[in-house]
Amino acid sequence: MAAAENEVLAALEPTERETLYGLLRRAATGTVVDCTEAISDEARPAGDTC
Repeated sequence: MAAAENEVLAALEPTERETLYGLLRRAATGTVVDCTEAISDEARPAGDTC
């Protein structure tokens, strides 16, 4: 499992990794995640939608 996690994290850009960690932190604390709130337009690739 750790090897798969490392492979996925290594493939992410730094901004994607930061977004992922933020979403995981919110999920771990039980905070409701609103996609438009969690991911800024700058962090999303062009054409990507939630």
